[in-house]
Amino acid sequence: MTRSKEGIIQPAISRQPPAEMEDKVTDLSRLEQMVEERTAALNALNLKLIKEMTVRKRAEKALKATLADFRNVITRSADGVIITDREGRILMVNPAAEVLFHRKPGELTGTMFGFPLALERAAEIEIVDDSGVSAIVEMRTVATEWEGKNAYLATLRDITTRKQAEESLRQDETRLRLLLGQMPCLLWTTDTDLRHTSSSGAALADINLQPDQVVGMTMAEYLNTSDPQNVVIAAHRRALAGLPVTYEFFNPALGKTYLSHVEPLRSLEGEINGVIGVAFDITENKQAEARLLALSRRLVEVQENERHAIARELHDETGQSLAISKIMLDRAIKSLPETMTSGLREIQGILTQLIAQVREMSLNLRPSMLDDLGLLPTLLWHFERYTSRTGVQVNFTHDSLPAQLPMEIRTAAFRMVQEALNNVAKHAGVSSVDVRARVESGRLSLKVEDHGAGFDPAAVTPTSTGLNSMQERAYLLGGELMVDSSPGCGTCVTAELPLPELKGEHHGQETA
Repeated sequence: MTRSKEGIIQPAISRQPPAEMEDKVTDLSRLEQMVEERTAALNALNLKLIKEMTVRKRAEKALKATLADFRNVITRSADGVIITDREGRILMVNPAAEVLFHRKPGELTGTMFGFPLALERAAEIEIVDDSGVSAIVEMRTVATEWEGKNAYLATLRDITTRKQAEESLRQDETRLRLLLGQMPCLLWTTDTDLRHTSSSGAALADINLQPDQVVGMTMAEYLNTSDPQNVVIAAHRRALAGLPVTYEFFNPALGKTYLSHVEPLRSLEGEINGVIGVAFDITENKQAEARLLALSRRLVEVQENERHAIARELHDETGQSLAISKIMLDRAIKSLPETMTSGLREIQGILTQLIAQVREMSLNLRPSMLDDLGLLPTLLWHFERYTSRTGVQVNFTHDSLPAQLPMEIRTAAFRMVQEALNNVAKHAGVSSVDVRARVESGRLSLKVEDHGAGFDPAAVTPTSTGLNSMQERAYLLGGELMVDSSPGCGTCVTAELPLPELKGEHHGQETA
């Protein structure tokens, strides 16, 4: 450095060679470039740190929000929640847990939990309050962290009601099992493929089966049938469709008859997942019913035979004796003077009336033409006689009536029509009645219909011998009687009687 005359300091002029000057300039440029690169790197690192700090702050904020939500969920949970440290000291407890333990808010915090914490599995604990009332609680425990420390989280659910229901169900199952062990019945369940899933009942011993022995077998395999229309399989199919079915089933291999009832077996959601059924052995009942039916039919037969015998005796004996007496009286009157016959003529009138009454009694007991000519001529004769006595016109139609019918069918059909017409004359208040007789699908159908006063069938007393007699006659022959009536709307009585095969007899139709 040099000082000028004016006192200004001036830089000294370098005396270095040009080559050295160029090297220093190059080094300076490199240094500046390195500074720029380091500055850029520092700026990039700074930006990265700022971004990481932003992400971290967001994460911390989200974590705080999550923890707040977690606390809120715990607080609002219907199940009790308790958080403890690893020594079992309670760090946090929600209101539901305080209710379970019958404690005030904050009273449990900081105390020892007092129950062993079993990880990853449910445990049942009993909580007893100060009054001695106990509750059964299901507890599940998991390891967690709480406020940066290792902890346990236990959820508590009151299952007292469920346990009581389970105990009640267990007792009911025990009672049912004891009951089924004593009752002479079969009880079974199947899945939707009609494969047995259970079987029980005291009646299993009667068919040489053990409880659940048929489990896994299909209904078709158990019955040894491939017929899809089998009455048992058809009933189970209807049950799978949602319909309860009651049916009778005769097992020829065992010689037993069962009264069975099946219904759909539903899940808790209401879906049909199988069939449940129960069956009672009614073999003895059916045998007793068959004996009673045979006895009743025999009684009706005896009654008709007695009617027939009395009618024939009235006609052949009493009627003939009265007729001969009248003839002899007529001759006596003709042989005596007029002055002596006034009393005899009065006796003659009484005798004539008595003969008519005896004949009427004989016909009412049993018309002989029913045995000699068949059902159709007897009905036609009865309709004519009925109209002349009551003034009620009978409109009769018929078709396909066999020329020969079993005597019990003829008798029952005639008696039912006779009784129905008597009721019309007594109660209907009509001038005409419609009667129809026809054979269809192997059944004799009889219908007596009027448009008169009608009545309420439900109000008919059990002592009404007319309807009871008709129903009994139909039942004894395996048929049925239907009465359709209401006050002011007339009455229709329909009888359906099954016809047996008429082997060896004429199958022509009756004509009139």
